[in-house]
Amino acid sequence: MALTQSQADFISIHFYPKNEEEFKADLQSVEFAQLKFALERSNKTLLCTEFGVFKAAYPDAVEALKWAARLQHLILENGFKGCLFWQYDTEEQPGLWSAIEGDRAILQELTGR
Repeated sequence: MALTQSQADFISIHFYPKNEEEFKADLQSVEFAQLKFALERSNKTLLCTEFGVFKAAYPDAVEALKWAARLQHLILENGFKGCLFWQYDTEEQPGLWSAIEGDRAILQELTGR
């Protein structure tokens, strides 16, 4: 909430929930309703500059891409002006799915290509 009063041009939140219940809990933890209201009043943009899927929660690539697509939808549905899937082609965080694993399955699902 303090950032809504700052000189920042936008506010960014990151998400790595394993299901919709955790996503809702994440929103509650940042007082999301109040945050959205404060952002509207301050004319700041709300972005999700990082979201992803942990392999421990979704060891199957098909299930991982379904959750990534659902999470992207939830983020945008809740008023975020944009979102970025965190890992594109890196292997530095092996516990997270990258967008190009599984013959680019997650990338194709998120971009519709």
